[in-house]
Amino acid sequence: MADTLQFDVYDPGTVTRTYAVNSSNVGGDTEQLQVDGINNLGEEWSIKMDKKKGADVDSIRQFLESHLGFQSFYWTPPNGQQGRYVCTDLSVTFDYHTAVESLTARLKKVNTWT
Repeated sequence: MADTLQFDVYDPGTVTRTYAVNSSNVGGDTEQLQVDGINNLGEEWSIKMDKKKGADVDSIRQFLESHLGFQSFYWTPPNGQQGRYVCTDLSVTFDYHTAVESLTARLKKVNTWT
């Protein structure tokens, strides 16, 4: 059973949806398009949290790092449905002037069949 990442996203972040499509030039200006796979809609969230707004940056970082970028976990995006995600990118910064630690992560939705 996969873990669940539970935290409030204070900065709603950005979602990028991409379509997996194969294309072939079949002559002249004609192109043939075909769906690549049975679930061709990809989803990736870029989210940011910081301690100034109450996020437990250390716990979130430890959770994401413990999954090593390939082990999926459950997460519910803002105004969305729970799904399985992997963290593909993670950065933590500390602003010495404001004493605020921030975490930025990219969460990619994955399809898993168990």
